Amino acid sequence: MKEQEPKKKKNNTLETIKELWKTPRGKAILFFVFYIIFFFGVVVLIRTNNAENTSQTLTEGTNETTQTIRSTYKLDKIEAGNYHFVREENRNGIVTTFVGDTANNRSQVMMTQGTAYKNYFLYSDIVLEQENGVYKVGINPYLYPNITTYSSIRAILSQATLKSKTEYEGANTIYQYEITTTTLAYILDQQEIDLDDPVNTIEVEVDEENEVVGITYGLNSYHAYKTNGLENALTISIKYSDFGEIAELEIPE
Repeated sequence: MKEQEPKKKKNNTLETIKELWKTPRGKAILFFVFYIIFFFGVVVLIRTNNAENTSQTLTEGTNETTQTIRSTYKLDKIEAGNYHFVREENRNGIVTTFVGDTANNRSQVMMTQGTAYKNYFLYSDIVLEQENGVYKVGINPYLYPNITTYSSIRAILSQATLKSKTEYEGANTIYQYEITTTTLAYILDQQEIDLDDPVNTIEVEVDEENEVVGITYGLNSYHAYKTNGLENALTISIKYSDFGEIAELEIPE
């Protein structure tokens, strides 16, 4: 008897619907109930869809934390490694600018600081510095050089927290991130530390084709950690252009 109760209940429901359908008042009641059920289903569907659209979507697909902002830019052209660039390092008010080209894992760069300038050629882990028209083995001129390699950029953006997105009409889109010094030390220095310092900032500039054309790192906290508090102000900004247009760079003799 107990096994037949659900079926009996179902039959009673169908009978009730049939009886209501026989009268105009009953039809009105059925339409009202159907409308309530339909409206409730639409509300649930909208809420579910909105919840799905709030998840952060980085190009590389490595960040799955829930955010309220979406980022869908691409790093493909930076990864390809063929571009013109301008890198500016503002270190406690002292500005050093690097202008150069990168192709086939090689870079030809001119560094300027005030009225002084030097020419460099970088490939693999080798740095050549020009002196009196002759290139000799030198020291890497960049401060924290690995922060702008493709692998580091990808790792940093996947671990950073997306805080805002600003879209400018007829101009580029800006994404603002924050990242801890603890995380940067792990990515850049392979060191495990645990600091309760202010966060560092990252600004990613994206063009109308969703390609990254600029990255600015505000590294006050990380730089203070690296210099043991002797310096506490550092911004590194890189602008990219002329993707895929740089000819092969020959190693100077």
